[in-house]
Amino acid sequence: PDIGPKSNSCNPRLTPPNLNVHTDGMHIIVKIEDLGPYFVYELFYWKKDEDTVVHNKTVSEASVPVHLETVEAKTDYCMKVQSYVKAINRRSDFSSPVCVSAPGDSALNFWAIFLGVLIAIVVLPLVTWKVSRMLQYSCFPAEMLPETLIVTRSHHRGSSGSCILQELQR
Repeated sequence: PDIGPKSNSCNPRLTPPNLNVHTDGMHIIVKIEDLGPYFVYELFYWKKDEDTVVHNKTVSEASVPVHLETVEAKTDYCMKVQSYVKAINRRSDFSSPVCVSAPGDSALNFWAIFLGVLIAIVVLPLVTWKVSRMLQYSCFPAEMLPETLIVTRSHHRGSSGSCILQELQR
């Protein structure tokens, strides 16, 4: 009697690899579970909550972490992976999507704040002190001018203007 189609033990079902995802600076790093030397992996990633382009990367060695270079700061990304064995021309199902948030450029924010504080603490008081010293020496000299430098009306024939230096010394 016919009991239905024969089961084929040479038709294995491939399991999807696991993903380990973390961020490092401005990069998202994906570590794919290594299933063996005959596997090739297709990694798909996209911006979460948007109908955008799905990026694809083929990974031939799972032992090497994958750096995703086309990511934007402070954006959530999701990724999934599928394994493929060329010798038997079979693909696994996709892994469950894993989502992670790409970090912002916190180093730039730190340096901007640091430089702002440095200017406020050191440079501004120094500039204020230097300007006050210049004004003090220009407007209120500590010593009187020698008589040879004082310009009077008698030295200028026909001068009808008053001498500012002479007025200041009175």
